Amino acid sequence: MNKTEEIEKTDLALQNVLAALDAADKDLVITAHERDDNLRDVVMHLVRWQELLINVLENPSADLLPDGYSWDTYKDLNQVFHDESQSISYEDAVSQLEANNDKIVALYVLLSDADAEKLADNFSMLTYRHYPWAIDMIEQSK
Repeated sequence: MNKTEEIEKTDLALQNVLAALDAADKDLVITAHERDDNLRDVVMHLVRWQELLINVLENPSADLLPDGYSWDTYKDLNQVFHDESQSISYEDAVSQLEANNDKIVALYVLLSDADAEKLADNFSMLTYRHYPWAIDMIEQSK
């Protein structure tokens, strides 16, 4: 898949998340997940992972996961993200989700073909393959 196709998939996946959020009761209690309690928590989970992707897109030689974390301990990182996001409003979370997606797409377009190929798995994993998770959390909690 080329960059243009990946970006189109990303934009469509984001629009699907935003539509699911718009259709959901803003006070929905998330019952499908033990960590996330509400829509803000779900959105901020995506936002925090987007921030990791932005860091890698800006610095292609950087590691995706912060120091001290591995794929064996990413659940601990998710809990840190959750705890650090409790003071953010739902509206700010959605705004950040959209802004981060725009930044991710803009950075991805600028990557060399070699860097884009190297980061394609991270890009897809944290955009169009990750966004449906939020929809699942909403749908399973209705």
